[in-house]
Amino acid sequence: MKTNDSRDNLFQDQDLFIGIDVHKKQWTVCIMTNYVSCGRPFSINPSAVVLSNYLKKHYPGGIYHAVYEAGFSGFWAARRLNELGIKCIVVHAADIPTNQKEKVNKSDHIDSTKLA
Repeated sequence: MKTNDSRDNLFQDQDLFIGIDVHKKQWTVCIMTNYVSCGRPFSINPSAVVLSNYLKKHYPGGIYHAVYEAGFSGFWAARRLNELGIKCIVVHAADIPTNQKEKVNKSDHIDSTKLA
């Protein structure tokens, strides 16, 4: 018997912005809405299907917008995310504003948060 989870309609038609710091062994992901961050950045296996399943389970009904920096991985992830219904763009790293403190204390969590 399925219980009525209060999250079922919580994200219905709400824009969710997903920043992904892409690496070969893992992706660091940050999820935000128009109003607030949806928790701390977290790491997942480097797979568009894994990310899609996570979003559909934890943020059902949302409108997903993802972004990651262009780099070694190319555009396969963007193509696959778009096929799975997640609007994804790839940006040039130099187009992301960065202050001196962020350059010195660079981390995957900071990068994914800035992208989101």
